[in-house]
Amino acid sequence: MGCALLFLTPVFEYIPQCALAAIVIAAVIGLVDYDEAKFLWRVDKKDFLLWTITCMTTLLLGIEIGVLVGVGVSLAFVIHESANPHIAVLGRLPGTTIYRNTQQYPEAYTYNGIVIVRIDAPIYFANTSYIKDRLRDYEIEKEESKGRGPEVSRIHFVILEMARKSP
Repeated sequence: MGCALLFLTPVFEYIPQCALAAIVIAAVIGLVDYDEAKFLWRVDKKDFLLWTITCMTTLLLGIEIGVLVGVGVSLAFVIHESANPHIAVLGRLPGTTIYRNTQQYPEAYTYNGIVIVRIDAPIYFANTSYIKDRLRDYEIEKEESKGRGPEVSRIHFVILEMARKSP
């Protein structure tokens, strides 16, 4: 390949640029890992979006700009996740004293008038407003769940599960 480029460069001079671009795209298309894209689509749509944005930007605007846009979008995702942490509503697993996320464990039951929540991120200045708003929403909304205990018209208690996370 190197010899062809060294000695046949004058021949390549007369090939139209669109034809050379097609040759380069045909050579590079095999480098794209489509299985990884399918995996990202199944596992995490946000990572798939990042992969797509980075890939398209690199193809359209060049490698340097594509990498910079990918890093920028990735940082934006990290900042967004940090400022808007996941808050899980916990329910008690039947027959145990263990509380788990009710979205992951549909069999877990809650108690009427009580919401138990776990904040899955450190609490600091960037996310306190979001957390406060979400907790206020839990307090205001009437939870329609398979709760136990007497029927109540509103949430009376919001309990924060603040156990230390092991590193």
